[in-house]
Amino acid sequence: CINCGRCVRTCAEIQGPAVLGYVYRGYTAVVVPEYDESLTQTTCESCGKCIAVCPVGALVEKNVNYKLNPLLRDSTPQNCGLCGVGCHLVCETQSSLPVLMGTDEENPGFNDRNLCFDGRFGWQILFGEERLKEPMRREGTSWKAIGWDEVLNLVAAAAGAAKKKRFHISPNISLEEMLIFRRAAQNAGATLHSDPRHKVFSSKYLQMTPNPKPFALLDWFDEYVVIGEVSHTLRTMLRLKQRAGKKLSSVSFGASKPLRFADERHSSLDTLKLGSEQLFIYNLNRISERAIATVLNTAHGIDPSLSNVLETSDYVNYNGLQLIGANFGEPAKAGFVVAWGCDAKPSDKDTFKMEIRHFLDPNSRADLVLPAPSFLEIEGSALADDGGVALFKNPAKSLLMGELLRLFYSLGWISPATADINHWNEEVQRLLKTAPQAPAEKYDPRHMDINSLRDSVLSPDSLLWQHLEKFYQTRKSPVTF
Repeated sequence: CINCGRCVRTCAEIQGPAVLGYVYRGYTAVVVPEYDESLTQTTCESCGKCIAVCPVGALVEKNVNYKLNPLLRDSTPQNCGLCGVGCHLVCETQSSLPVLMGTDEENPGFNDRNLCFDGRFGWQILFGEERLKEPMRREGTSWKAIGWDEVLNLVAAAAGAAKKKRFHISPNISLEEMLIFRRAAQNAGATLHSDPRHKVFSSKYLQMTPNPKPFALLDWFDEYVVIGEVSHTLRTMLRLKQRAGKKLSSVSFGASKPLRFADERHSSLDTLKLGSEQLFIYNLNRISERAIATVLNTAHGIDPSLSNVLETSDYVNYNGLQLIGANFGEPAKAGFVVAWGCDAKPSDKDTFKMEIRHFLDPNSRADLVLPAPSFLEIEGSALADDGGVALFKNPAKSLLMGELLRLFYSLGWISPATADINHWNEEVQRLLKTAPQAPAEKYDPRHMDINSLRDSVLSPDSLLWQHLEKFYQTRKSPVTF
């Protein structure tokens, strides 16, 4: 450490926790956590920004699954796939194993060199011991690992015996996976569904078309009105804009904490002085639909086109799910149900249920669970917040997607000619080119019945987010090898 103070100022003036500082005076001064305690005993959010700004490497990352070493690493620039922001990052690998996440120094993208805990550290759960690595079949109250050939026989028998079939998708998977499953549903004679909660009413009024420069609209407005809480990285981006002269206002929702650096704090939108230079920002997973309607009503009074609204999400591919055209209605009973990235619901007694997920849920009622590729194990994409197209490049060199495609064409759900991920990459490009042809509906507050909307917060319901939250809590525990 050269006592430059970059980490101290970044933590205090940009990130907010202010957990670093100087102790002692003169030549004996050193930078340490507050009160010279362990960093695990502070309010540190583990964003890793202090590591990013350190010019001499006095601060370094830890990897709980892999002991970092000075050997050369391969670098793969891509987007993060753990929430809807889709930050640009660089995945460093050794022998095709992701070992470190950082940002591109020369072309860091819209998020600059900022990453949240999930982007910089949380991805490690995808390569930990709890990650599902092979197919699992239910045997009574326990699970047994089986091979892919046995999976083929089980699924072929169950699907062949079922008169009705139903496929489910979620906003937690890539566009390629959605298109593959949609084609599989068509060829299998099944209906394609998604949980009704995954379609918030605002989606039909806010046009989310592919945007080559996501979050560029932040430069179009002089004031940001944040309702509730937003993602860590977006919060940092807004703070940097504020330091450059923009105004930042915070409107509380429920038990949400107001933004630390807000110029104005309000308990509701009613006390906010409205103006044409305001951009209204919220996260659809952190406020209720009724609150969203209140925001849209307020924004509509200023701009009827709602171009002054930025809707974000904790779902990696919420906007992509709206393009696919799944049925969000209540599904009918079926004898064969397959779900990708979510639970296979409902749990009918005579239904064969298969789930494709990252983790095995001990309470799952599925008969068969297959491992799903993560954003580091697939060549895919997602339609992220503000229409940004997040790209994933399979830095782990995983063959898991190939196994799933082989299973699907062996079942006759897709043709052998389409059993290659490159085909679906091209299909996604065609889909994104036609997306702007579907304009958003005009919003009319007079026809909006707020009382009919959901009053509860739509928290992310995936096992991935549960494991991320569990891993986030471990930051308070010292890590040893």
